[in-house]
Amino acid sequence: MPKNQNVCRPLIGNLMVTFLHSNDIEKASVLIQTGMGQTWSCDELKSMVAKPHIYHCYAHYDGGDLCGVLLVNHILENPEILALSVDENHRRRHIASTLLNGFFDAMKEKKCERIILDVAEDNIAAIALYKKFGFNHIDTRRGYYKKSDGYKDAYILEKRL
Repeated sequence: MPKNQNVCRPLIGNLMVTFLHSNDIEKASVLIQTGMGQTWSCDELKSMVAKPHIYHCYAHYDGGDLCGVLLVNHILENPEILALSVDENHRRRHIASTLLNGFFDAMKEKKCERIILDVAEDNIAAIALYKKFGFNHIDTRRGYYKKSDGYKDAYILEKRL
């Protein structure tokens, strides 16, 4: 866990945003796989979490249960969102929004100018969420995502802070 960072941010009820607990890496890996179709093994995710100067993994807990994950690469001056996923039993409760808002606040404090991400062209719900938060389409990676029905483009989105 990065030093000198807010460990938990109390939210409504029992909901908390913090850095991912090491004993929840397997569940986070499953959340990312089921929510996004992307596979990062537990070992890969462990390796990322062990490098807090490069990767940040924010987690959303409800009464101690992991229900949302936001994985960020912050190797350069502008962070890149790698994954955002919420457990299907906890959706429609503003968990993704809470994770994003907490992350945006932290990046503003660090004086970041922009945040980037890519999203599959057929992920309509994610695109709508990111647009709601002020992300704009700046480029396209043709055939980036391999899906069961063929290759899909990745839209590169940017949010200026």
